[in-house]
Amino acid sequence: MRTILTMTLIVTAASVTFGKPVTTGSLVVAPGARLDLQIADSAPAGATVDVFADGDGDPATAYDRIPIATGLAAGDGTARTLVWDTTGTVAGERYAAQVIVDREAVLLVSFDLPYPEPMGRVRRIHGALGVALLLTRTASDQCMARMTINIDAGGMPSRTAEPELERLRRGNPTGHALPLLAALAGDASAAVRLPYIAQQTLKIEVTPFSAQDPD
Repeated sequence: MRTILTMTLIVTAASVTFGKPVTTGSLVVAPGARLDLQIADSAPAGATVDVFADGDGDPATAYDRIPIATGLAAGDGTARTLVWDTTGTVAGERYAAQVIVDREAVLLVSFDLPYPEPMGRVRRIHGALGVALLLTRTASDQCMARMTINIDAGGMPSRTAEPELERLRRGNPTGHALPLLAALAGDASAAVRLPYIAQQTLKIEVTPFSAQDPD
């Protein structure tokens, strides 16, 4: 998945061009106006495009996103027009952005090793720890579970029940994944929260596949 942040928009009428960064200019329109948005994207077959307005310029903070269009089929680079009806949108500065989501599998790897001195005195790492997950949008007979992931503005990160594992969780950045690994190893549905940025959490709902073939 890749995010393309384009230009600043003060909610309120004309057209905004997506596709390449725009460093100057902003639009001021009245809330309730209809904006013509032009997007130009090129992505692998099967990819989808989400277009949204963002309140703080950081696409990673999803809690302030205003959806404009979701699940659009990716284009071939030719410009196309969307209409954003801003009815109900709170007036203020907005940033226009688009996300292209492909269906390629992703190998997510994280590991920690104790830092050498003198760095080790400042940033303690409690032993070596590594995690690797192969994430795919298409289920197969090799999949362990289905995960639904959302960014949440509230909630505390999940803990582990075992004291030694909890020590690793608290003392290693990679250790934050231990509650998720515990959920994946279980045979019942579970929900865990992992630390994210800007005091947010990732809420992950884990549904293990049963002995029957996955959907």
